[in-house]
Amino acid sequence: MSELLRLLKSFGYALRGIGYGIRTQRNLRIHLVALAAVTVFKCIAGLSVTHWCIEILCCMLVISLELVNTALEAACDKISTKQHALIGHAKDAAAGAVLVSAAGAVVIAVLLFFWGDESYRSNTAAWFQGNPWGKYALLVGAFLGLLYVFLPCFWQKQKKK
Repeated sequence: MSELLRLLKSFGYALRGIGYGIRTQRNLRIHLVALAAVTVFKCIAGLSVTHWCIEILCCMLVISLELVNTALEAACDKISTKQHALIGHAKDAAAGAVLVSAAGAVVIAVLLFFWGDESYRSNTAAWFQGNPWGKYALLVGAFLGLLYVFLPCFWQKQKKK
């Protein structure tokens, strides 16, 4: 039974780490908004299960690397708050890994949509033609996504004042 409790505690630690990342990292919130957008696109365009899995894997890779980057930055900041070239290189390399994975995810999404199955584009066009409110819903969703990404940054700045 104690082994099960340790396992459950480890999940709790992981969830706490994810929560910390979401609360403190604007870029992680951007990636989560992108995941939500991909989910909406999947529903509108009718992605195949294979293409949907590829997109989810790409999103999870980016989010995972963002969490690793957050952990590395926190550890480096604990080691030293002074500028140090090697710490700077480590932080830059971790951020670069996130950027490379995010760029790859975008390329894969574009390839799937624009050079993938023709039905994705026709399904999307049909959805917008059949749902005149669809454009407005997407605009509201984009606005809410921006609030989710940037409002915590504003609140953090207000707390520091």
